[in-house]
Amino acid sequence: MKKIILVLSLVLNNIWGLDISYGRGSYETEMSIKGLINPKFMEHDVDHDIDVFILSQPPTDFSTLPLFYYFDAQLHISDNKNTNTYFANYMADVQMPFFGSINDNLDRAVDMVAVNGDYKSVGFDLNFGVGYKLLQKGKSFLGIALNSGATLPNISAKHLKSKIEFAYNMMKKWDMDIKTYKIGPQIKAKWAFSPLFALEGGFGFGFEKMYVSSDLFKSNVDTKGSYSIFDIDLRYDSDGTYVISKNFYFKLGYVRKSWSVDAVDVNLFNFFEADILRPFDIDLSTNYGYFSVGYRF
Repeated sequence: MKKIILVLSLVLNNIWGLDISYGRGSYETEMSIKGLINPKFMEHDVDHDIDVFILSQPPTDFSTLPLFYYFDAQLHISDNKNTNTYFANYMADVQMPFFGSINDNLDRAVDMVAVNGDYKSVGFDLNFGVGYKLLQKGKSFLGIALNSGATLPNISAKHLKSKIEFAYNMMKKWDMDIKTYKIGPQIKAKWAFSPLFALEGGFGFGFEKMYVSSDLFKSNVDTKGSYSIFDIDLRYDSDGTYVISKNFYFKLGYVRKSWSVDAVDVNLFNFFEADILRPFDIDLSTNYGYFSVGYRF
């Protein structure tokens, strides 16, 4: 507790700038459950338009330590997207329902049946990092940081419809909660090419711990994966000529983030009476442009 209080006090005592940003972009979810023989048992791929709201602080020097820190908190809200999730459609000579045994008949799929629905995603992405400036000249610098944080998206669907009862029964409920905790290195840089303008950016990657809970599975999925972050912006520091105070600054930027987990076994007890393990893949990505208004305290 004392260490947490110390870190918070250092952060609060050293805040010098705070950005409030709005962005517009896209958010994509790619998810699949592989069959034992056929390539796919289930496949879901949806690309949303999103509104992004961001509160952040750019790299800031600690007053008592030769280090800098930064943080950002992002909320994204997607549109409603009417799209399909596809399930394997089994041959007519396979006895239904498939209860009581595990055999090759479960994978005798001839096509994929579409389950139509209205999908929406709401999520948070949090990042906090502490770093060291390797090079610095005036306002320009190059540094490396240890980035950590959490990503908490939720995917939900309504008005699910299907041509066959089997797939529809599996999709009566869809809510999927994803919790991702991450840590890894990140490069931060700033090039002040004039007294008022500068290019800022960063690139990072690392390991993530992901927890997925869904009505599709018997239990939660607990697995490891990877993530990456890229951002760049053009910053204008006001000299007080066109705005009320010279403490204001403005940014135009672009961000791309991705999260990936591959080939994790999930238990499909909710689909069949027997316990059936299938490989599960999920990839999440978001990219957006944004406009930011900041203030130097």
